[in-house]
Amino acid sequence: MPEASGGANVGVVPGSAVGSGQTTVAAAGTRVQLTATSTPILSVTVKALSTNTGIVYVGGADVSAANGLELINPGESVSADVDNLTDVWIDAAVDGEGVSYIYLVP
Repeated sequence: MPEASGGANVGVVPGSAVGSGQTTVAAAGTRVQLTATSTPILSVTVKALSTNTGIVYVGGADVSAANGLELINPGESVSADVDNLTDVWIDAAVDGEGVSYIYLVP
């Protein structure tokens, strides 16, 4: 399996494509979708931006500081098998901070 920088394994299913993007939270405490455009996917990896100074929270449509998966350090990441990119939301403790993401399209 190919290895990305930082030692993360990146697997690609034959016949699939890879997409990527970045999303930021304009106002801390206001959750946002990774994208509002329906995008069928197999999996996604979400990584805290290297410039973040606070915590970013990852989860579903109800994500918040109280229930989100915490990406505490810049560059920290989480991967999930989900069927649509619109199912993944983020929130941030600091205005303007966010994530980059890479996803596998069927």
